[in-house]
Amino acid sequence: MTKTVITESLKEQLVEFLDQNNKADLVTTYLFYLEKTNSGKR
Repeated sequence: MTKTVITESLKEQLVEFLDQNNKADLVTTYLFYLEKTNSGKR
């Protein structure tokens, strides 16, 4: 079985980030993802 890791809210934020940063590379996008997923875990 699989588990959905990216919520709809996070998916929308990622799409918005990519729309605003047309030339974002994989590393930059992954760092954005990590920032959003770990923001409340400190």
